[in-house]
Amino acid sequence: MLQYQCNSIYKIQKFNTDSTSDFVTRLSYETWGIIIGNYNVDAIFIYYLVTYLKIIYCSFPGKIKQTKQTNITNPLVTLGTEVSCHHKRELYISCRNISDQNLINHYKSIAKFCLMLSQLQKSFTTTAWY
Repeated sequence: MLQYQCNSIYKIQKFNTDSTSDFVTRLSYETWGIIIGNYNVDAIFIYYLVTYLKIIYCSFPGKIKQTKQTNITNPLVTLGTEVSCHHKRELYISCRNISDQNLINHYKSIAKFCLMLSQLQKSFTTTAWY
């Protein structure tokens, strides 16, 4: 999962069967003769890394996203609440695409926790002001 940071930039790559087969095909067509014939370990590693990353980035295209910086005007929304809601949203997106019962149960427990947290915050702020 992605780690939440305020105003950060991250990359999302999609992995599916088509892109995986494209990755395997591109990897099989690559010539590895330079690696076999070279005795310099540093040159071998750099060539391998550059080639491998080039194939990965071509096979699994990604989108660069940036989280929006939010101004917290509501006193109920703290940084912890915001992080929990963001984590819940990421789990929801994962559960939508994957039918893993453990992941769905984890999402349900996180959703219950967020609901309980927001209810406690509401009751705390209403009793604190009166």
